[in-house]
Amino acid sequence: MYRLSSKAVSTAVACCLPMLVAAPANAQAPAPIWNGIYVGLHGGGAWGDAGSGNSPIELDGELGGFHAGYQFHSGHFVFGVEGEATFGNVAGNFSDDLSLDPMLFGEPASYSGRVDVSADVLASIKGRVGYAFGPMLVYATGGVAWTWFDVDASVTAAGSGFSSTEGLSGGDVLTGWTVGGGAEMKFTQSISGRIDVSHYDFSDDLTDGNLQINDVDVDFTVVRVGLSFQLN
Repeated sequence: MYRLSSKAVSTAVACCLPMLVAAPANAQAPAPIWNGIYVGLHGGGAWGDAGSGNSPIELDGELGGFHAGYQFHSGHFVFGVEGEATFGNVAGNFSDDLSLDPMLFGEPASYSGRVDVSADVLASIKGRVGYAFGPMLVYATGGVAWTWFDVDASVTAAGSGFSSTEGLSGGDVLTGWTVGGGAEMKFTQSISGRIDVSHYDFSDDLTDGNLQINDVDVDFTVVRVGLSFQLN
């Protein structure tokens, strides 16, 4: 039977100790799988409101679009920038009888008003900061946003044997901000799926011809799912 001397055991431990210490550190360091340029598509739903005071116009709708960005993976952290272009119809309307007294053509008349609003295009440029767990990434986003906002307003006067409607409409680009967060999972080295929630807030002037509205206040929340394709 062979015996191991204490010197031999000490030598073996001394040789193996650096590898034993390094092994957990190497196991904990994730591979940089989130590096590079990516493009993708997304879709989802939105809800929010437009206006201020006691009776804002409620908004809801569906939307879809494209996104692209670049990110850098270092250790567990991922940093990047992303742009999006999203299209849809996040819309709402408000109608009510108006308390107006004037006569129309010498006859008593009733008056009603209606306002239709919609955000048809949404765009943003935002930063992304994430924490990677191997193929899983959780992230937060924030940046500047724009939307194309349409307003159609009309007043109808109706009486005995007559009806008259006058309307005013216009649209403009509103500038605001967005914040959000989500989670993304790698299905393969080049394909990942995501789900995220973002809040958009716009407070800007709307000017289009004769239509001038100061401090239009629009905000909505968007929930989306999407696919991204890494290009490198």
